[in-house]
Amino acid sequence: MATLNDIDQMKNLDKDKMASFITDLPKQCLDAYQKAKKIEIPENWKEIKNIVIAGMGASAIGGD
Repeated sequence: MATLNDIDQMKNLDKDKMASFITDLPKQCLDAYQKAKKIEIPENWKEIKNIVIAGMGASAIGGD
C-alpha cells in the first residue's frame, strides 16, 4: 500500500515527475505574469470580436 508521507515511494511512483511541476508552479506563474506585463497591446484591440484558445491534453488547461 502506498504511503503518502514516504517521499522515496512517491518519487518512485511519479514516473513523469509531476510533483516537480507542481512544486515549480509558483515560479511558472511569476514568470508568466512578468512576461505578460511587458506585452504592448495595440490601440485597435477593441475591434476584436472573438478569441480562440486551443490545446490538447495538459495544453488545454490554459483554455479552461
